[in-house]
Amino acid sequence: MPHPAESATPKHCISCGQPLNPQSCFCVRCGARVGTAAASTQFAAPPPPPAVGAAHSPGGVTPPPPAARPVVQLPAKATPPAATPQSAPPAPLTGFQITLQAAGPYRARVLMILQQSLGLNAANANAYIASAPVLLAIGLNEDAAMRLRAALVGAGAFVSIQGPPPPPPPAEEKARPPKPEPVRKMAATMRTLREIPERRGLRTVTGLAIGRTFSYLAYARAEGRRLVAPPDFIRFDARILLPTALKPAGGGSGETVGLAALAQWPRYPEDVRIGFLTEMGKDDGQSVITLRSYLKAMAFRLAEVLGPDSLDAHSGSETNISIDPEWADDMARLLATTAEDAGFPVARVVPDPLAALSFNLQKGLLKAVHGVEHIMVVDWGGQGLSISFIERCDDKEPVVFDTTDFPMGGMWLDMIIENWLRQKLPEELPDEDRRALTLFAHDFKEEASRSFADGRTEHVQYCVTPAGTPPTRLVITRSEMESLLKDAKEQLQKILVEAVVRIGFKPEHLDQILLVGGGARWYFAREAVRTALGRVPLMSPQPEESIARGLAVSGMMLGKG
Repeated sequence: MPHPAESATPKHCISCGQPLNPQSCFCVRCGARVGTAAASTQFAAPPPPPAVGAAHSPGGVTPPPPAARPVVQLPAKATPPAATPQSAPPAPLTGFQITLQAAGPYRARVLMILQQSLGLNAANANAYIASAPVLLAIGLNEDAAMRLRAALVGAGAFVSIQGPPPPPPPAEEKARPPKPEPVRKMAATMRTLREIPERRGLRTVTGLAIGRTFSYLAYARAEGRRLVAPPDFIRFDARILLPTALKPAGGGSGETVGLAALAQWPRYPEDVRIGFLTEMGKDDGQSVITLRSYLKAMAFRLAEVLGPDSLDAHSGSETNISIDPEWADDMARLLATTAEDAGFPVARVVPDPLAALSFNLQKGLLKAVHGVEHIMVVDWGGQGLSISFIERCDDKEPVVFDTTDFPMGGMWLDMIIENWLRQKLPEELPDEDRRALTLFAHDFKEEASRSFADGRTEHVQYCVTPAGTPPTRLVITRSEMESLLKDAKEQLQKILVEAVVRIGFKPEHLDQILLVGGGARWYFAREAVRTALGRVPLMSPQPEESIARGLAVSGMMLGKG
């Protein structure tokens, strides 16, 4: 039986045909590794090079095969025939390439490296050395190229290595078209009414946002102009929002505000005051009295939570209050005076869009401006939709130069849902039950929107109207909701486009779009803005809180005080 070594080792060298000793590891004639001259090579074995002086392809170098694998090439001395017009252009080189410049003083060592690393026989390896400088390999990855270079240099050869061609430079960003000068109809800015004296230590800054549907009272702790902690909210009945409703004392009952007053509206509609902010300055002063009572309850709650120093201007505390951008100076001062009489140390009145801008600056969603920037603010509240435009410069305070209100707030959607609900309930409802259904429609709309925003396809809720009857199980699918609100969504998109055109702009001229207000929570609101204007608006997870939080930091973000 033959010896195992004999059966595993060939009898002749596969490179030069020299008879081999069964115990040999290398051929005594050409130096090839026995049985591994081609199989153990780290790089792809090249085809046998032609004899020196034979005709070659254009350029004196054999073109690489189309596969992206390392190949070995040998230049030639003869001039090749010209390429025919039908010849395909050579493929661009990729990866690293190694060039043997000269074998150096240790030719035998270099000969062995070429045979071992590239799988060449002695004749071909000698041909490459004789043709130096010669391109040895192309298409190598970085690791393989470095290993081959190190082996050749270690043997005494002179080698050059070339990396892949640099990637093409990125295409230059297309320059934005120059902006036209916007059409301006106002110049509303933040107004400072009182300079709060500088003092050491912490102080309380309050943001008072009085809405026609809900109001918010935010606060922040600051030291000088430095914000110590992000704004938070004073809570009423464990909720950050306070319904803008008040029921004066009378008939043996005490005064109630917020949710408690709103709950009594279906039964006592003539006694509960709602939306009194819109009547301020238009009646005989009754709305001012109602507003003062409402704000006193908020001031009492603020002092109860944060202490009496939170309302003390001498301790450095201050209040910033929001106003409609279109309000005249006398209306702004009347609101500020009413808040002062209720106990708030009012320092500034801030247009709603600028308060939203302050919030986004404090959150880091907007960066420092260089030059001029134009921002669109879409404030979708309960009573209406307000669209404003801000011009922001690096050396001036921001200014609101256009604003328009549209009567399509959250209450408009409430009425659409209420009509749908009436079809599910008895046709004839007493007046009290109809008013109760109005409140339920708002709650049903908000809960359904949250369900659809979470990815659910239907929303289920129980209604206890009419009073005294078993609860009615109400189910609405997402497709039904979208069908009900289809016209509202289309109207919203139309208004957005018209608002941009009104100031002489196109959507691409806007630098940012801010989406705020409770209506921004609607699952389709952000997509509607993107579809109409081709821009994704900035919106916080709690958009209805943006203005109140921004008020608490507006002095630090926008002003000098």
